[in-house]
Amino acid sequence: MVTVNKGLAQPAHGSYVDTWDVPVNADWGLLDQALGSSISINLGTAPYATSPVVLTQADAVNQQIYLTGALTSNFVILIPQSVGGAWIVNNSTSGTGTVTFGVGSITAIGTTVLVQQSARSYIYSDGTNIQFADDRSAGSGATGAGGSTGATGPTGPTGPTGPTGRR
Repeated sequence: MVTVNKGLAQPAHGSYVDTWDVPVNADWGLLDQALGSSISINLGTAPYATSPVVLTQADAVNQQIYLTGALTSNFVILIPQSVGGAWIVNNSTSGTGTVTFGVGSITAIGTTVLVQQSARSYIYSDGTNIQFADDRSAGSGATGAGGSTGATGPTGPTGPTGPTGRR
């Protein structure tokens, strides 16, 4: 049995007698990958050259996703369904196309986000929806039921009033 989000082994009690290091070492490798590894995806070369790009669980376990390539059309990148997590996406693509992240296996289910070119975005998934991790407005790349506009900050303190007196 494995965990849904990161694919970590969950061996049954007593199932790895004298070989417990096999699943434990594999799990630590996956945790290390999830907390610091990256994957580079060139949207102009196989197997990522046609949309939708469906990431495998092995692709999606990485913390950072670097996108490159000269886009001539729009791309949809799909995180596997039921896989929750968070990713730092660095969109270094060029060209006229856009990059949208969603969840699914053929088409996006739930909400999606548009990751702007020349931008880094922190996104997360609950296994059905993709959202920005901050409060971006719809004009900043969120689609569907994406993020909302953040609250206005407090007003700063009023400066001291100058002396009043006679001249």
